[in-house]
Amino acid sequence: MKKKSSLSGLMAAAIAALGIAVLPACGDDAADKAAADKAASKPPVQQTTAAKEDKDPLAESREQFINVTKAAGSLRQQVELCFFDLGTLENGSNPDTGATECSSSGPGKGYGWNLVKAVADTLTFNGQPSKYVASASVNKGVITLTSRGISVNGKDSFNLILVPALIKEDNRDVISWEIDPASTCLAAGLCVDEKAARKAKLEAEQKKMEEEEKKDPLGAARKKFSDVVLAAGSLRQQVELCFFDLGTLENGSN
Repeated sequence: MKKKSSLSGLMAAAIAALGIAVLPACGDDAADKAAADKAASKPPVQQTTAAKEDKDPLAESREQFINVTKAAGSLRQQVELCFFDLGTLENGSNPDTGATECSSSGPGKGYGWNLVKAVADTLTFNGQPSKYVASASVNKGVITLTSRGISVNGKDSFNLILVPALIKEDNRDVISWEIDPASTCLAAGLCVDEKAARKAKLEAEQKKMEEEEKKDPLGAARKKFSDVVLAAGSLRQQVELCFFDLGTLENGSN
C-alpha cells in the first residue's frame, strides 16, 4: 500500500511540475455528459415528422379526398346499372318507374338502380352527415361531388366531376369514365386524371425512344428487329414438331 501511495504522489508531483491541472475523477458525470451529447446529436421525432410534411404538404389532404372518390365510385356503379336498364343516359323509358334518364332528380330509379337513394347514402355515414362530402348529384349520368373539411391553400371546398363517355366494346356501348377538366380537385392536386396521366406517360416514353434512336440508331433498330427474332422462334418450334411427326424434313408422309 505504501509503495502505491508513493507512486501516486510522485505522479502528482510530476504533473504539477509540468503545469497540468488535475481535475477530480467523475466517472458517472462523464458518462452522463457523453450520453447527453449523443442524444442531442439525434433529431427529435417531431422534427423528422415535420420534415416529411414539408416534403409533401398535400399528403393528408389527398388521403382525406379519397373519401370523395370512393363516394363517386358507388354513384358510377348506379349510373352504369341505369344505363343497362334504360339503354341510354337520357331520353329512355322505364314504364314501371317513369324514369327517362340517369339522374338523381325525378323518379331517379329503375330495375336494380336507385340514384336518389345512392346520393342520400353518399351524404351520410352511420346516420350522421358525411365528414368530407358536402353535396352530390347526378344529371344524365354526369356525377358531381363537392368536398368539405379538406383544406388546401386556405380553401376547403373542391369538386370532382365525372363524365360518362360511351365507347364500343364487343359491338356494344359501354361507359368509360373521364374527369372533367373543370374539376377543381385537379388544380388543387387532390385528384388525378388517370387517363391523362397514362397518355402523358406514353408520350414521355415515345419521346425517350425517339431520343435514343437519335443517339444510337442501330441500337433502336435492333430493339425493333427483336420482334422478327421472336416470330422466328415460334416458326422454329413448328418445324421441330413437324420433324417429330414426319421423322424427316422432306419426303415424309402423314
